[in-house]
Amino acid sequence: MTEERDPLALAMLAAWVNVTPDKLPKEMRAMADPHTMAAWKRVGEAAVAYVRAEQTSAQGDPRMTSTVGQEPTSESAPATYPGLHPETAAMVDRFAAALKEKLAAAEAKYGYADHWRTDDWEDEWRDQLLRHVDKGDPLDVAAYSAFGWARDWRTSADTSGRDGDDWTKLRLPEPAQSEQKL
Repeated sequence: MTEERDPLALAMLAAWVNVTPDKLPKEMRAMADPHTMAAWKRVGEAAVAYVRAEQTSAQGDPRMTSTVGQEPTSESAPATYPGLHPETAAMVDRFAAALKEKLAAAEAKYGYADHWRTDDWEDEWRDQLLRHVDKGDPLDVAAYSAFGWARDWRTSADTSGRDGDDWTKLRLPEPAQSEQKL
């Protein structure tokens, strides 16, 4: 009997061929030569190191802090907010639950994961946000809004006329000559 690859090597190979590890054909589950296995081990260690570095850089930023797999704590448990009506808080909780369901369904259907964490799709994100506004589903808009919020991206690509983040200092263009006569 041929020895099977270790779980990490199976998972990485499965990801490479875009299937779950249990769907790998038997002939692909067998151990490879020691040189190949050493290379897979280095790839796995590099991937783990990268993820740990990303998590470390995101520490302290509540938008990027993951609580996946953690027990609820007083910090992650639902909170009450002074001045916020309990019905409003309950609505936000229901909306958040519905948004999580929608995102989970999209991840399962399309194979999405945490691509939103990358920095290379800001323009695409803005286009998708506007596309989903036109489609009319508030949950889709909220999902893309959350992705942008987590990356600290602005919904407008045009930053002209803006003085920092204070919208009260927004400078409107001067009216055209024909408009001034009205």
